[in-house]
Amino acid sequence: MDLFYILLGLFLLVVLAIFLYLLYSGLFYTYTIRCAIPASIPNRFAYTFYIGPYQKIGSACWRLCSIVPRSTIFVVYYDNPDKVAKKDHDQLRAAVCCPLLPEPSPSLESRLMDEGYKIGTFPNCTKALITEFPYRTSTSIMIAVSRVYPSLVEYIKDYKLEDSCGPCIEVYKDDSIQFVWILEPKDGFAIPQLPPPPPLIEEPPASKETKKDQ
Repeated sequence: MDLFYILLGLFLLVVLAIFLYLLYSGLFYTYTIRCAIPASIPNRFAYTFYIGPYQKIGSACWRLCSIVPRSTIFVVYYDNPDKVAKKDHDQLRAAVCCPLLPEPSPSLESRLMDEGYKIGTFPNCTKALITEFPYRTSTSIMIAVSRVYPSLVEYIKDYKLEDSCGPCIEVYKDDSIQFVWILEPKDGFAIPQLPPPPPLIEEPPASKETKKDQ
């Protein structure tokens, strides 16, 4: 019996430790979505394209972090995985970027270009959906993605913004992840030489209700 209680105690301690870790990572964090002008999207940046499943984009982000370890990293997602068949997720498009303003460094830019990165520019974003989530552990990313995107999609549906949405951008700072869903200018954030989009899932035609003759 003593062994049973010891094992039970250890099990409960492990469960408690996991719960506290998830709690610290943002499991129950309260966030709000607002419509505003984002201040975190730079006009000039270095980037590289990523083509493939979005859940595997981490290696491309860590590669850029190894080159600019103290820089903000942001990722531009151009496609909605929910509207692309899983067999075509290897064609999902994104750009992994780091800002070059307000203090551009010729030596840094030269190093980035030597590593295969290109220099791009964005227009000023005048309207976007914005929310932030704490970035405390690597698990914070998974929790944030699983919680924030459904809320953003619901917000877009509630306010009928489907036709106004441009790409979605995740901005990774030291202690927070900012989600920015571009609304205006909707088509101003396509980087030159962006590969063509993957085929979308064909939506079934809307059913037509027949009216009975009165």
